[in-house]
Amino acid sequence: MKQELVPALMDIDARIAVKDGNVEKKPHGHGDVHALLHQHGLPAKWAKEGREWLLLFQDTNPLPFRSLCAILGVSVSRGFAMNSVAVPRLPGEAVGGICQLKGASGDDLTINVEYNQLDPLLKDTPAGGDVADASGFSPYPGNINVLVFHVGTMAQRLATTGGIVPEFVNPKWADAEKSKFKSPTRLECMMQDFPRLCTKARCGKSWRCKAARYSGSPRIVGRYL
Repeated sequence: MKQELVPALMDIDARIAVKDGNVEKKPHGHGDVHALLHQHGLPAKWAKEGREWLLLFQDTNPLPFRSLCAILGVSVSRGFAMNSVAVPRLPGEAVGGICQLKGASGDDLTINVEYNQLDPLLKDTPAGGDVADASGFSPYPGNINVLVFHVGTMAQRLATTGGIVPEFVNPKWADAEKSKFKSPTRLECMMQDFPRLCTKARCGKSWRCKAARYSGSPRIVGRYL
């Protein structure tokens, strides 16, 4: 399996960037792992073979294997569809935070929120921002992209979306008005955004989320089957 590049975008009108007569291309993000797995039929194949759990990790982090037994044990005992390993995180640290988001309709979602979005999001809550609790750490533990998936649920969800997880852009701005890019940007996606495929409406089940507040030690947070 090999990830393809995507055309870069040169401005807020999403015009395609061209350099030396060629379309400029950039990586689409590690969320493509879901599309590649689905395109090759692997989650469905593994589910038919009786395989139940899949671990995804980034090769820049060789340590998650020490926690693998604990991750799997918690995932099985609590019936998680997806499970994220989290670590203590300082307020403002450049690491995404695991949060439980609650919608006006009563739906909730346990998911990673990127650090550059977390503080602005929390400023509109009673917390007033990404601030430390009594432990000295942020109440929202850091995501390290050590993810465990229930294979059957993964196959079902990816079949619904064709393997696609939601995309976004994160340009570097050249002006305070945020009207010009410093350099061409890209559409990208993240593998930890899989919970966004698992809403009540899409799953047709009663989904519950474990609150992802940090209480003084590394913890595992996940989404229930």
